[in-house]
Amino acid sequence: MDIVEEKVASNQWHFFRLRGDVRDGQVRYLEFQTDDQTLGLGQTFPAVSAPPLEQLAVALQPDANSNNDSYDFVVDQVALQWYDASPW
Repeated sequence: MDIVEEKVASNQWHFFRLRGDVRDGQVRYLEFQTDDQTLGLGQTFPAVSAPPLEQLAVALQPDANSNNDSYDFVVDQVALQWYDASPW
């Protein structure tokens, strides 16, 4: 798998997108985008919830810096789209 190396500048907004789908009881992570870089993921995992209780959760986990200092970040304008059939 390729690696996206990007130092995210502080005190400014950034764009992040994770594309994936749920198919045959599996969660497929297809692509990750950040600002102007894209990384194909191609990873598949068993879904945590099962029909008829299919659920979607969004979570972010920032990594600490080299000193393990804490910091704040803001997540704004989160959008989830659900398609009856995968458009990709």
